[in-house]
Amino acid sequence: MNPDDLPPVLKDEIAQLKAWSFEQSNKVDISNSYDEPLYHYTTASGLKGILDSKKLWFTDAFHLNDPTEIEYGMKLAVEAFKNVSIKYNNSVISRFCSGNIPFFENGHASYFRYFIASFSTDRDDLGQWRAYSDNGKGFSLGLSPEYFGYTDGVPIEANRKILVSKICYDEQEARRKQEDVINRAISSINRAGCRTACEGNENIKNNFLKEISIAIADRIIWNALSCKHEAYKAEHEIRLMMVIPVHKVQPFLKTRIRGSSIVPYVEFFLDDLYEKGKIAEIVTGPAADKMSRDALENLLQGHKICFEQLIKPSKIPYRIY
Repeated sequence: MNPDDLPPVLKDEIAQLKAWSFEQSNKVDISNSYDEPLYHYTTASGLKGILDSKKLWFTDAFHLNDPTEIEYGMKLAVEAFKNVSIKYNNSVISRFCSGNIPFFENGHASYFRYFIASFSTDRDDLGQWRAYSDNGKGFSLGLSPEYFGYTDGVPIEANRKILVSKICYDEQEARRKQEDVINRAISSINRAGCRTACEGNENIKNNFLKEISIAIADRIIWNALSCKHEAYKAEHEIRLMMVIPVHKVQPFLKTRIRGSSIVPYVEFFLDDLYEKGKIAEIVTGPAADKMSRDALENLLQGHKICFEQLIKPSKIPYRIY
């Protein structure tokens, strides 16, 4: 059945649910706006690539270096569906919840593609130097908050709009966010007019449940991508995301090789990167030597970037094991 063939009361309810989901996204985007620099930990090669190209690479969310990051959030989503199903103890709600679980277990229940770049509010963090910056020999690139501003209503290309998500490290809070979305969907299913429209017609009921699932899928995935295990709490991670409709992603999609994997990514253009203030600072890693700083100065000079006051050393005492 085509969604347009559903009874008007069901189409209206689906439209209201989609509007609610969109409103929630905007609220999150506004609340996560920043007026201080955000920092990207990287290697010497990574920093040179960013400065030379004036681009950041946003990696497909399902092809990150550590797939368990996404698996953790999806696992919480699946558990939320199971918990809500038990709570209602209703055959229709049970069908709705159990029907969603396989999609989120496989991580493909979306009409959008998600691309991620990881930043932090912490400019000089021991764990991130070790994990992401060549064991302390790399750099922490601080970028102006102007790149991460809220852009509601501004007509821009799909690969120009960035959504900013503060990572949730509280497992109970992450579960609550997912259950709130599912409960909102169930309130649509349970509305008297919707129940009447579905009564006695399994085809209409199944298609209505399908459209309800589609309406919340991307909110569920967003929440899953915005949480990590509490063991990573010290990273103070801020995830920058591009959310691009599947039918619009192809012109922007690129691939690179990582080990034996082909990794999809999208480029984000750092306009005016060489202008004063766009780079807030560059912190050299705690294991970086004087030659690293000298080479960085040469790199910045080559792009006519004034490096005085821009390069700062890490203050962390460091041992390389």
